[in-house]
Amino acid sequence: MQYAEIGKTNKRVALELRGWGKPYLALRKQTDTDGYSAFLLESHDNFNNIFAKLSQARYDIKGFWAELFENIIREGGKGTNDKGELDIFYVFSPETDKEKEVRIHAPPKGFYVPTGKFDGKNAAEILFQEDTLIPHKTIPFEDKDKAVKLWKKTGLPIKYLSGFWRPDSYKNDPRILGRDFALVDRDYSRFSVDADGLPSCSGSGWVASRPKIVDAEDNECVMKI
Repeated sequence: MQYAEIGKTNKRVALELRGWGKPYLALRKQTDTDGYSAFLLESHDNFNNIFAKLSQARYDIKGFWAELFENIIREGGKGTNDKGELDIFYVFSPETDKEKEVRIHAPPKGFYVPTGKFDGKNAAEILFQEDTLIPHKTIPFEDKDKAVKLWKKTGLPIKYLSGFWRPDSYKNDPRILGRDFALVDRDYSRFSVDADGLPSCSGSGWVASRPKIVDAEDNECVMKI
């Protein structure tokens, strides 16, 4: 199996997706790919790399597709602040001995936009809170022109302008984190972040996840950042 590697964390991420149509819970449990790592790889070299090209190729073949990550979102318990940001727990490696919770605030749904200067290398730092796929800032979907200007000003490729989606509350159920690739006028979602995956969903032919790279020696590294 071919994989990409992030040198800083020694994280290995499979290039292929498996389990199309499996229940969401099974897809989460089969992967150890976290959302932030997937975005780091896709956005490397300003989204010009094999990881991003395979995402586009998958869309050219299947049309709309989505993947689920290992991360889940839990209710933080403190509600929404005066900026409309929801108190949440962002969970890494849930239900394992490596489980880790980080308490952060999730902005309202909308286009996620940059909050700093882009150095041409790491778009994740100016778009998302540390090691997560929760944006620093969003712009309401109805203010698309404003979001476009911010992306263009920063030098990020406008074709990757995408949306962030979350429920108003996580009180009833934790949700699985995922990303959508669907070229629609609504949000240019080549990497739309969906923090709203219900574990009880029975599965769909357009949703999958990346299998774990158990032994790197039996696989092939084709990208390293």
